[in-house]
Amino acid sequence: MTDHGPTPASTITYRLVIYRPIALTVVIGLGVVAVALVLNILLANPPDPALRLFEIAWLAFYVGAVYWFLFRVSYEVGIIDGSILRWRSVSGHGEVALARVKSIKTWLPPFGTGAKKIAVEDGRSPIIMVSGGITEVLEMFTRFRPDLAARIDWYDRTAERMAFPRSWGWRRVEARP
Repeated sequence: MTDHGPTPASTITYRLVIYRPIALTVVIGLGVVAVALVLNILLANPPDPALRLFEIAWLAFYVGAVYWFLFRVSYEVGIIDGSILRWRSVSGHGEVALARVKSIKTWLPPFGTGAKKIAVEDGRSPIIMVSGGITEVLEMFTRFRPDLAARIDWYDRTAERMAFPRSWGWRRVEARP
């Protein structure tokens, strides 16, 4: 019997196809508006207090959205060997034992219905967006941890039915050697 080297890890991975266009729209598209608002703040004379408050609130929202899309919202999530959760975002990634995942639930209800938080014990919890194929992603978790049965809400079902085109949602990525 010959040794052919280590066997590749058994990995199931899903990637959100529409993530990059959404992230680019948030970062670049809304960034143009942010620049215009900053210019208005600097050049408006005399400043309108109500408008100034709106501009500052909008810029705070923009900075928060950029942070979440670049560092916390994951475009890829997978399970390695049935025991390790791996996720990737634009500027971050992580791995944690699947046993340390506490729950999968709607993020910031009732406002966060478009995202699910994978709550990790003593660590950074990745956020995944609800889109077509989300039930397959959630079923991946319950396959290895039946106690993590994530509730599929009305919004999740609607997002799957309304996904257009369906190929833009969560898709399983073939394992790479």
